[in-house]
Parts: sequence; C-alpha cells; structure tokens
Amino acid sequence: MGELVKQDINFMEYNLWIQDEVLSQKTEGYVWKDREGYIYRAGYKPPSKTDFIFLLSLLMQSQQEGWKDEIVSTRYKILQKCGIQRGKDWYIRLEESLKRWKMVGIEFQGTFYDGKEYRTMNFGIIDDWRLEKETGRLIINFNHLWLIKIKESNFCKYINFEQIKQLKSPLVVRLYEILLKNFQGRDRWEIDALKLALKIPMNEKHVAHIIIKIEAAVRRITKNTDLKIKLTTIRSQRGVALFIFEKISKKEAEKLFPTVELPVDETLKKLMESLPQEYQDKKTVLEIIAKFYKNHGYEYVLNNIRYTNKYSTGNYRAYLQKSLIENWGEIIREEEEAMREAKRREDGEKKKREAEEWEKERQKKEQEKEEELRRDKDIERSKTALEYIKKLSPKDQKVLEEEALRDYISETVKLYGRTPQNRPPDVTIRNFMLRRVLEQLKI
Repeated sequence: MGELVKQDINFMEYNLWIQDEVLSQKTEGYVWKDREGYIYRAGYKPPSKTDFIFLLSLLMQSQQEGWKDEIVSTRYKILQKCGIQRGKDWYIRLEESLKRWKMVGIEFQGTFYDGKEYRTMNFGIIDDWRLEKETGRLIINFNHLWLIKIKESNFCKYINFEQIKQLKSPLVVRLYEILLKNFQGRDRWEIDALKLALKIPMNEKHVAHIIIKIEAAVRRITKNTDLKIKLTTIRSQRGVALFIFEKISKKEAEKLFPTVELPVDETLKKLMESLPQEYQDKKTVLEIIAKFYKNHGYEYVLNNIRYTNKYSTGNYRAYLQKSLIENWGEIIREEEEAMREAKRREDGEKKKREAEEWEKERQKKEQEKEEELRRDKDIERSKTALEYIKKLSPKDQKVLEEEALRDYISETVKLYGRTPQNRPPDVTIRNFMLRRVLEQLKI
C-alpha cells in the first residue's frame, strides 16, 4: 500500500481532532457534541493537526505490520516519517501527543455506519504507551476495537500520507477528510456554508468569512493532492450560501487554477508564504509581489506584506499594492527597530544592574572575608597576650592589673565625666589587661 493509510469513513466524517490550534494548547478537558449524535471527549488537551499527523504515521506502521495492536518504534523514526527534524522540543511534543490520544474517547449514539446499518459504539484511540529510557524504544498499544473497525472496514478511504502532510493548514486537512468521505460513491456534494462550518468546526461565524476560507482551502487541496475539486458558491440571500463541490480531472483543475509562472527563487517563495492563505494562489497578487521584489528586494516587500496583513480590512490586493507603492511597511520596520532599540537599552540596563549587584556581592564577600581574617587574627593575638600574662610573676601581674584598672577609670571619666563608683567586673579588667599587653608587645 506504500504511503496510503486506511481509515474508516466514520472517523473522517466525525472529527478525531480539532483545527483550532489555540484551543488545543490552552484547554484541558474538552467535550464536543455533533448535532447528529456524536460525542467527542478529551480528558487532557484535545489533539490538533500535528497530533493527527502523528496518529496517521502510527496507524500506517500498524497497517504495514499486519494491523498489530502494539507497535514499537522510536521518537526519532516517528518524527522522521512525519517530516519533522528531531530535537528535544519535538521529542517532548510527541510524548504530549501520545498523552492526548490516550485521553480521547469518542461515542457514536446510533450514528456509526458500517455499510449496512447505524450502530451505537464507544472507542478509545490509544490504550497505553511507554518509553524505555535504556533502549529509546517507544511502545504504543492501540485500542483494539478502534483498530479492528479500521482493519475490517468496507466503508473506508485510503489517505495519501505524503500528500496530507503537504496541506499544512489545519482547516485544509480537516476539509480534505470531509471531502474524501462525502465523495464516497459520488462526484458531487452540496452543503450549506454554516452547516459545513459547524461540521469542521470553524471559528468563523459569518458566511462571507467562511466562503473566503473554504475557497482558499479547496485551492490548496486541488494543488497538493490527487483530489481535484471545483467549488461553486451560490448566495441566495444575505447570510446564506450553498457550497457545491464537484470532482474534476487534472486538466480541468489546471484550467481553474493555472500555474503562475514566476522566477524560481526560494526567497520569493517565502514572501508568497507570508501572504494570507487565501491569496497565495491568486495570480494578480503574486505578480505584484514579484514586481516589487525584483525592484526593491525582500525586506521591502516583506514589511509591506506584514503591514497589509495587520491593517487591511477590505480589498487585500488593492491595499497591498498601495502599501508597496507608498512603502507603508516602513512603519513596521521603524516600529520593530524601536522595539529592538528599547530591548537593547533594557538589556543594557539589566546587564548594568546585574554587574552592579555582582560588584556589591563581591565587595560584601570580600568584607566578610576580611572580617573573618581579622577575627582570626584577633583571636591569635589574644591567645599570645594571654600566654604572656600567664608567664608573668604574681607581682608583675598585679602591676598590670592596676594599670588596667587606671585605664578603665580614665576611659570612663572621658566617656561619662565622672569616676566609676564600683570596681568593674573581672572580665572587663581582663580585657583592659589584654589591650595593654597587645600595645606593649605591638602585636
């Protein structure tokens, strides 16, 4: 079967993942109910398009190995198969993906069609998984019932794994699944625009916005997959639209979406990719981009595209052309330069503060070290003085004590202006004796 992955159509009609990337990152504990009797529960973060690509690669491995419930691989092999460069962040993301699929449960309330009748069923996706740190092996166990329904399904489609990876946009991938399912046994499919948006589901609520997104998605599907589609949109009244999808031949697709002849330039391709998805295949827009890229260079055009992406609310092509002519993108460049300069100043001030704090800390430690050395030295000097006093004769010790007492009285008079009435404690006399000896010995 090569790179074709078998999938039961029920799991294409009803979403196993959500195309809202923001929601999939922030939400834990997600429930989605389709009006036709389908309940989707995610106990952890709901899987996104990235998780769906991971799942398809694992499902393909199971298929290639005779539909094994348990498959063994490595994180590196899975990322390589999905066209992702290995790295710590992606290893972590893959493990999180397995956590997500482990916590997904799907319920069909009389809506699971097996080609003969509709049934009520509950499925998980992944029962358990583990990573062996010693060997690096990743062992994954699929839910047996879910896997067997795909293996034995006669109500199925084969997904070209390499082609679906090229679609990139979550909305395009989800629409591709739905179209594959709805072209089962027919070449034409009609659906109300709002109903399709609910089925995907899309964040856009206005018909005009839905039409723009779906038309762009159809162009991307036709361009990157074997499924060639002609889309006709009929607007009978304000806020109402009917989509008519028709399968067409490759030749007909080329007439509908002719290849834009532009210079083969990777830098120019990057500029095209920075356009909103719905304008990346429009010949008039690409011709404008190519012209200004040739005359003004990459940065000039990129800044004006980004400016238009940020501020355009109407006719995108006209706004972009006006921006390129007037170089409104210079505002973006100036704003970013100002931000970079502010960041440089902030970083400089931060480094200065860090240097000052480091110097203060160094001086503090130096002072503490000096004080410690001084204390050690004072202790040694005191020991020497005590040894000296012990070696004095009783008479000399008495003379030293009297001198120390006179020093005490003299100091008290200086401090308080009066002679002390009582004899000081012995410890005070001893300290004055030590001080006098230290002065005498000059240590």
